[in-house]
Amino acid sequence: MRRTTTRLLAVPAALAALLLASCAGQKGASVPPPSPDTSAAEITRVTVTVPVENLRATANGGKVGETREGARYPLLERRANWCRIEHDSLGAVWIWAPSLGYRQVDPFSLLLWFGGREPMLADSVNAVFGAPVTVESSGGEVLLYRYPNQFENGPGTRFGTDSFTETLLWIDRRSRVVLQLEFELPPFSGTAKELLRAVGLPAARSSGTDFEKARYDNRFPGISRLELLFDDGDFDRIRYLSATRYPTGAWRSALAAGAKKIVLDGHALVLSMEVENTSGEYAFAAPVVSVNVYEDGTPAGEWTLGPAAFRLEPGANDVLEIPLPLAADHVNVNQVAATAEIVDAYAVPPSPAAQP
Repeated sequence: MRRTTTRLLAVPAALAALLLASCAGQKGASVPPPSPDTSAAEITRVTVTVPVENLRATANGGKVGETREGARYPLLERRANWCRIEHDSLGAVWIWAPSLGYRQVDPFSLLLWFGGREPMLADSVNAVFGAPVTVESSGGEVLLYRYPNQFENGPGTRFGTDSFTETLLWIDRRSRVVLQLEFELPPFSGTAKELLRAVGLPAARSSGTDFEKARYDNRFPGISRLELLFDDGDFDRIRYLSATRYPTGAWRSALAAGAKKIVLDGHALVLSMEVENTSGEYAFAAPVVSVNVYEDGTPAGEWTLGPAAFRLEPGANDVLEIPLPLAADHVNVNQVAATAEIVDAYAVPPSPAAQP
């Protein structure tokens, strides 16, 4: 079964330490992003607001102690309905977040991770669900946030639910908008209609269904495409849910490739290709390019390269340069030619300076 994540040729990057570690947020499928007065930067200690509450080894895990109303603790992180706090004698323990004054949230809510009519920002996601466990880079312009629900070493879950195995978010680096979401499911046992209801979406007729997936194009506000991928063709077992905010194929009509040439950069060969963005609505980032290289008319190599560190604003044109996996001393540079075409790119919001 093909996962939607295969379109990202990700390169790991040590960026997670630069992200907000947690903190405020609220619950329910239609709850807006957390308000500024409960931001991660402002909350360093939390106060128990109920008479008695249990302390647990993991989110929704085994009880290891109790605490009482008025007790204050340093907040280490928030993961939806659970907060990890630092207890004087027990060390790091978990406590039910609503007992600290947070509203209860639904960790399986698509709207809380992805947004609805208005785009969701990565910082708002971090405020409710905590920082991603890992961050990967796609050409430097698109980031992949990973939120595994299972702990690598030990029992329990990060979010106190078994509804999903992992959540993946693709983030536009400049605007911080969530471009794409994927829930990996255990799988989900039920119909497509039941899964839509579980993530907070209304029932809708699919745009197309086959034995691999059900596709919904522009059926929900703010979601250009939603896909449900079946587990081995079983319509009542769903392995993945994927949602995309901007049209996935918009690059096909918007990006026009111009003159191409191969240039020598030290001992490396570099494909240089002029690209114009004819769209008046979207910028495009992290393109993937299919390249065929010929030496004196004879094929010398064929590759799919990228995502490239490249971004093109609406109406702009620029030169895309991609290093080729072909050493210059292995070919006669004067007899080398190439054909190339863009085969994928992310539609992203225009940068503020590029908007009229």
